[in-house]
Amino acid sequence: MTQGIARIKYLRISSKKARLIMDMIRGKPVVEAEKILLLTPKKSARLAYKALKSAMNSYEKKAGEEALPKERLFVKVAKADKGPEWWLLRPGFRGSPAFARRKTSHFTIIIGERE
Repeated sequence: MTQGIARIKYLRISSKKARLIMDMIRGKPVVEAEKILLLTPKKSARLAYKALKSAMNSYEKKAGEEALPKERLFVKVAKADKGPEWWLLRPGFRGSPAFARRKTSHFTIIIGERE
């Protein structure tokens, strides 16, 4: 059974915000997941849509002639894992340093036919 896998790493969005979108598309047909991502006005939805398109291209390349139509494919795995954080030092109150955390995340989307 052929699967399409897309992993996008070091995305500049917190994984907590991205998980909200991933929960919306997990287990859905690919066509419905595309519609959800296109109509959701969030940065993580745009990034997840790119990952979904990449997973579909990966599936088509792997399956070749035996590829199923898009209507029969489902989102098997959709997850946003925590990536590394980095800290910025900014001037704070009375000259003391103020820290600003910049969070990243890793997206993984796997599509395939339902078992």
